[in-house]
Amino acid sequence: MADKWLAHKWLGGVIAAWIGTRISMRTLGLDTAGEMGSVGVIDGPRVLGELTFSARADHGAKLTPAVDATLRLADLSQRELDLICLASGPGSFTGLRIGLAFAKGLARALGIPLLGVPTLDAYAERARFWPGDVWVLFPDRRESVYAAVYREGRAVVPAEAGSIEALIDAFPGVRSGNEPANGEAAPLAVGPGALIHRDALQNGRPDVVVGSPGLAQPSGATVAQLGLARDDLDGANELYDLEPSYAQGPPVSSTNANATVTAKA
Repeated sequence: MADKWLAHKWLGGVIAAWIGTRISMRTLGLDTAGEMGSVGVIDGPRVLGELTFSARADHGAKLTPAVDATLRLADLSQRELDLICLASGPGSFTGLRIGLAFAKGLARALGIPLLGVPTLDAYAERARFWPGDVWVLFPDRRESVYAAVYREGRAVVPAEAGSIEALIDAFPGVRSGNEPANGEAAPLAVGPGALIHRDALQNGRPDVVVGSPGLAQPSGATVAQLGLARDDLDGANELYDLEPSYAQGPPVSSTNANATVTAKA
């Protein structure tokens, strides 16, 4: 009986230590996938600081000052970071390359892990409160969008690229106006693509609710939280594996957190 009690006590201590490690991990989250960039710092579940900034083609000049400013807000130094998480695409070629180079360089210099988080997952996570499907739309320069459908934070229609007309016709929904049908909530469209294509969504799919501008902004803190929540966090490190994948033609990106970056051509 004593041996059994000791075994349970040891196992409980291991589990508590594992949970405590996640709770106390200071994580830097970066999103440079679009025209808006975001840097966030968290300590377990607590957001210590976050900055969102307009970048367009200027991620290279603004990313380092944004990281420095966010760390100052969080009262942390780079050396106090335990993990770096990067929005890994889809997104702009230039933005993804700059973010990846910065994240790899910093992770290597600090000797800490780097993890990728699919860009669309981060937008979906912020809309987890919605009771129905969440459509995440991210613009592509070629007049198409990257899009995926999420339910309770999990992708039910994998991300793909296409014209807004084709995607909104193919995606599921109640198709009966903005009022729920038979208890089913209307789909919610979020992400920068939802704002850009608001008119097409409202005209082509009146059952879809277009989210507020706040749900179209990136969140470095959310990227950090998703990376910290990964099931394979213990021992995971994509420092040498996370590389851009150049798509020829309409790209399709994986919703797997281990996926490589999908960049625009």
